[in-house]
Amino acid sequence: MGDAVPHVLIVGAGDTGLTLATMLSSAGLPVSTLNRSGRSIDAATALVGDLADSASLVGLPSADVVVFTTAPPSRDDEGYRTAYLDGPQRLLDALPSEPTRAVLTSTTGVYGADDGRWVTATTPPDPSRSTATIVIEGEAALSHRVPTTVVRSAGIWRHPRDARPLDESRAS
Repeated sequence: MGDAVPHVLIVGAGDTGLTLATMLSSAGLPVSTLNRSGRSIDAATALVGDLADSASLVGLPSADVVVFTTAPPSRDDEGYRTAYLDGPQRLLDALPSEPTRAVLTSTTGVYGADDGRWVTATTPPDPSRSTATIVIEGEAALSHRVPTTVVRSAGIWRHPRDARPLDESRAS
């Protein structure tokens, strides 16, 4: 990247992706967001594409850094493959050049610790679900191809403005 200002491509435009886009653009970085709907912020270039569809990724601009903040389109193996394994590879294949870095927002589900055990920075992955195994495979595949930082955040929840009390949602 040298002295040039790096172009950041954020894949996924949920709360995490759009918050990051806002922060990076406020810091003076050129930012593009990519998602199926074209949702973005005013300061970023909105790109439309679907990680499950290679044809929709044709013509993307180069990016120095790619940040994957995608959620699986479905909660089954196929959805996780799209978000974490095959989809990121499709995106890298579509870019005119390899980025110098990737960042992947992952999941603490790879630890398999859903019984109250503590998870620390040194806890090795121990997936108990097939979807968690796919996530680990995706992390490895991305890291093999591009220097990658994996962020395994715990407790990513919907923004309170989008949440409704359980009783209210049942009444709808």
